[in-house]
Amino acid sequence: MEIVYLYIKDYKNLKGLNLNFGCEFNFSFDEETKRLSILQNDLFISNFYNKENETEISNVTSIIGENGSGKTSVLNFIKDNFPRGLALFSEAIFITKSDENFTVHSTFLDVKFNEEIDFKLKYISKNNNSSEEIDFGFEFRGFENHDIIYLSNIFDGSNGRNVQGLYDISTNHLVHYDHQKLFEQKIIKREENNLKAFAAEELFRQLKFINSEYSKGKLVFNLPDLLSIEPYEKNYWITENNNESFQIIAKRILDEFKFDYSERNKQPDFQGVNSLIISSIVNLLKEIYDQPISEADQSKLRESLNFVQNDQLVRYEGYDMLIQYLQQKINIYFSENKSNISPQMWKVMKNTFTFINFLNENKFKFQNSYLTSSQPQQAAALINISENENFIKEFLQLYLQSFSINQYLKFGWQGLSSGENALLNIYSRLFSLSDSQKFGQNISNNLLILIDEGDTYLHPSWQKDLLRSLLEILPSIFCSSSKRRNIQIILTTNSPIPASDFLNYNTVFLKRKLNGAKFETVVIENLEDQHETFAANIQSLLSNSFFVNNGLIGNFAKDKINHLILKLKSFEDIPRNDRERIRKLIHQIGEPVIQNKLQQMYNDRFNLDIHERLDNLEKRIGSNDEN
Repeated sequence: MEIVYLYIKDYKNLKGLNLNFGCEFNFSFDEETKRLSILQNDLFISNFYNKENETEISNVTSIIGENGSGKTSVLNFIKDNFPRGLALFSEAIFITKSDENFTVHSTFLDVKFNEEIDFKLKYISKNNNSSEEIDFGFEFRGFENHDIIYLSNIFDGSNGRNVQGLYDISTNHLVHYDHQKLFEQKIIKREENNLKAFAAEELFRQLKFINSEYSKGKLVFNLPDLLSIEPYEKNYWITENNNESFQIIAKRILDEFKFDYSERNKQPDFQGVNSLIISSIVNLLKEIYDQPISEADQSKLRESLNFVQNDQLVRYEGYDMLIQYLQQKINIYFSENKSNISPQMWKVMKNTFTFINFLNENKFKFQNSYLTSSQPQQAAALINISENENFIKEFLQLYLQSFSINQYLKFGWQGLSSGENALLNIYSRLFSLSDSQKFGQNISNNLLILIDEGDTYLHPSWQKDLLRSLLEILPSIFCSSSKRRNIQIILTTNSPIPASDFLNYNTVFLKRKLNGAKFETVVIENLEDQHETFAANIQSLLSNSFFVNNGLIGNFAKDKINHLILKLKSFEDIPRNDRERIRKLIHQIGEPVIQNKLQQMYNDRFNLDIHERLDNLEKRIGSNDEN
């Protein structure tokens, strides 16, 4: 199923708006006459954006417009009104297409359309429970077996939300969601900075995508060489949110780790990887204490780790002995308390020890960094990912198995540009919802993916490749062995560069228009003087007044040139120093027509005869030859 048309009566800055997303027909609703015009689209090409795959790209639409034209408002209308379970509060008409059948859904009664067109018509009435005091909206609760994914890299502080049928993976939502998740997992405190938690989770999503088969050949840039890995800070473990007995054990173990290197300094080369090992043990203990076990059993575990009860810490012969001691004591506890340990907890314990053994066996693959850690005594472990791709993959797989809920390590790139990060975020966030992820099987057969200005932060060469890469990667990551999926994409942009990848009828042009004292949003049926967008020259699209008013020259440069023209045309005396400044400026103008015209005005203004001009030209040529 796909949404092919939407009429919005009144929503934010959108009033009386007809939006065609592209199909065999063009639609237009006149609210005054209640007539829905349906015209055949003779240029329609079926399956244009689809490649042979178990997942079908049914339709792709671009909403293009200047800032403030209402692009984001259109996406907000869809995600505020169409998710399953949410009430429709805005009067509207929308048309869906499913298996070549069209259905008109309308909150307006007595809608008329061409009698010869075989469309189903479903009226949406006001909820019977509605009253003057409370508005329960219309009797429409989204589409069955249809989910919406909303993606945006833009952060403006507004709140997002996840509801049934809506997966909000926008930065605005994840900044709050990631923080709440880590708080509920008792990894961070409530007052911890939201952006810090979001950054850690974002990179973890990136890492999972990079180590998947879906990333191969999809990235148009090289990842940084070094990946840093470090535990969450000590105060994340020692917090009032955690069990008191666990706090005591965790503090003593972490203090012993600190003592091991600040005093004995036995194995400085392995400081980074050893910090990962000790954190995996502390996390295992945390998971044990999070189980519903009695205070007596908790006390037994605390006693089994007897060194933490001494005021004077036990001095072990080397750090490896400390690790072996902790593993041995935990094993003993598990063996003596089989009836109290859940199968899941046994699995986590075994996986944790497998992970620790893996780290011990590969210590020489890690480097140390003391710059990324917030605690001077705790180093981060660095891995060169270009030289250890398979190792990274195995590391991540074992790490993911070493905890049931709470991740305890955080990751960081040693240098990633904003554009690279933005593109990687698009892929990794979508991948985080795919079937290969924990909750992916809940995703419906029909997906509507809304991408708000996905080209933000991207270099023009990457903007050119955005649609193609999405069409390649989305069918792969959302492909399901148990069901065939149908994907519709609606994306917004204020750049002309992606426009050349879209057929004209798959492009919605929005423009701000002054109506009296207020601006209103209008739909432009065809781009002025540029009726077709697909495969159009990007420079031609850019030069169109729809994208850039008053030409392509920057306004600062235009002001300088206008000032220069006025000065050359004036009768005032121009000192020699100013003449030289003018000459230098003309020489640096990149547009040849403008430069030649100004050069002619300069020559005429200062009465340069042919001999002087030839001399100047000869000097310039000689200077270029020397260079």
